[in-house]
Amino acid sequence: MATIKWRSEQWECSEIELGPETIASKFEFVGAGAQGAVYKWRSTCGTFAVKVLADHNIFQRIEEIDRRLKGAPASARRRGIPVAYGVGKPAEFGLKSTRLTALLIFNFIEGEQLIDALKDEDIFSKKRRNYARQLLEIFEVLETSGVIHTDAYEDNFFVEGGSLYASDLEGAGIWNIRKNRWLYKPLVAGKTQIFSAPPELDANKEPHPRSMTWYGLRLIHKTLLRYEPYDFFRAYSTSFMREKWEDCLKRHNINTWPPSLDSPESCKLDPERLGVVQETYKQYIPESEEWGRAFRHFMFRTFGAGYSQPGQRPSMREIFYYLRGAL
Repeated sequence: MATIKWRSEQWECSEIELGPETIASKFEFVGAGAQGAVYKWRSTCGTFAVKVLADHNIFQRIEEIDRRLKGAPASARRRGIPVAYGVGKPAEFGLKSTRLTALLIFNFIEGEQLIDALKDEDIFSKKRRNYARQLLEIFEVLETSGVIHTDAYEDNFFVEGGSLYASDLEGAGIWNIRKNRWLYKPLVAGKTQIFSAPPELDANKEPHPRSMTWYGLRLIHKTLLRYEPYDFFRAYSTSFMREKWEDCLKRHNINTWPPSLDSPESCKLDPERLGVVQETYKQYIPESEEWGRAFRHFMFRTFGAGYSQPGQRPSMREIFYYLRGAL
């Protein structure tokens, strides 16, 4: 049997034993991600999300993330920090792995993923702006704490009662701000589709603390405007991006976002789609307002000038400072 020890005295159960019959009768399979399978568990102590991982060496990382997020709002902690964890033998859970199995137990969010909450929402709607503002707050808190979330996609944020909660923080990197180096590098570099991960991770290079700016601004952009930052590219090829995009920026002296070009085809951009994006920006991200200029500037510094130069990307704190009032 696997023994799970609760990490907080607020829970009624000091410890619980889980075995094969528990998995079969009480665990409801929810899904599987890059790190492991997730189950819904209704117990006498409440309803929880249980993540089953093959890596039991993750506990020290979790304790450090918990320490850094002490006092952080529920949006970062409620689904991001496990309330209990433990180790069991894979055979006890019907698994064939020879390694020890780690169980992480989180609060269960009785809501929906952000990706589903936005499904039928109009561009720049009040609900979209509300979620974008909450994302800003979450990313600012994480960055200030040195917790670098590199799996920050819309299916890793949950909505309940209009409030947003981050998840999957156990694989986040931990940046030592004082010593300017990694204490723990990120375990997961999320890549749901081409361009969704920053080049330094997409090419399996060294992660950077500003890698989270790419994920954060990409998600905020999509939350507000419903499409990806690179939606106007015709050549969906990572190799093209790596070899040609920065050259295109220099040749055409591009210094704004979205790019303004007389001949978009020369940079493998779709003229029609680029036109739609430019009109969308004119309507919803006005250059006449300070926050609109700031938003465009941050986009260019992240996906243009900062494409392969992470240090040029803005911090999430800077983005938070300029945009929170507008959303």
